[in-house]
Amino acid sequence: MKTQSTCTQHGTSTNVATEKINDKPKVKQIYIDRWFYNAPNMSPNKEGNRVLISQASFGPLETWEWGIDSNNKFYVDYKWIENDFYADDSFHEERSLEEVKDVLNSYIKTFADNGHQDWVEEWESALAML
Repeated sequence: MKTQSTCTQHGTSTNVATEKINDKPKVKQIYIDRWFYNAPNMSPNKEGNRVLISQASFGPLETWEWGIDSNNKFYVDYKWIENDFYADDSFHEERSLEEVKDVLNSYIKTFADNGHQDWVEEWESALAML
């Protein structure tokens, strides 16, 4: 069963989509300010990547993804999708474990500051697996 709700906390508007898993609500997607986030997914996708952080903005249209590729290398993928003005700024680069940990810790802080403890726990679990 999927549900959606909206709340405002700490001056930030948040939209969430939840799915019941084992009779407990599990937030899968969330908006904070202009960013839309997907929950971390440690199961490999069709490319073999495990996605730790996936976020998109719809104004301007851009995406960020941090994860572990099929060769167990850490990466960041940025795509500018809005128009051709900054299309050359898109990139896919390998990153160090320390950089990925720093980014995850910054997301943990952001979500804790916005009252989303369930997401903090998700990213802390992902961080513990690294």
